[in-house]
Amino acid sequence: MESHAVLPVLYASSWLMTCFASDFPIPFASRVMDTVLCETYVEPMMKVALTILRYSAHDLLGMGDMEVMVEFLKQRLPNAPHEDLQVRCVCGGGGCRCGCSV
Repeated sequence: MESHAVLPVLYASSWLMTCFASDFPIPFASRVMDTVLCETYVEPMMKVALTILRYSAHDLLGMGDMEVMVEFLKQRLPNAPHEDLQVRCVCGGGGCRCGCSV
């Protein structure tokens, strides 16, 4: 993404500064906050951000334009189905360590 000038400051700063609440649906953001509080440190937020990027890698690598990539990360991705975001991003695709029912 850096080869297309899509730097993390263009999308990830709002994710990390607001615990994902400014860009993603509140149920997803509250799930991230639950995980952060359960873990009692901030590492889960970085894990969620990296998982979101891994989850979106195929779509992002297919885009050749910086503006399209940033629009995807800031607009389309946060509007993905809530269940899909929660299971894949917050709980790492299954086997959650925080004791949730996923």
